[in-house]
Amino acid sequence: TCMFMVKLPQYTSLDVMLEKLRYAIHYREDPLSG
Repeated sequence: TCMFMVKLPQYTSLDVMLEKLRYAIHYREDPLSG
């Protein structure tokens, strides 16, 4: 299934993409925290 598919915009470099992705994962909202 495509349930776990992540669509990302085109970034200028792999480093920029990884930085943005890590930021999003680190600062995500935890749905279980209330």
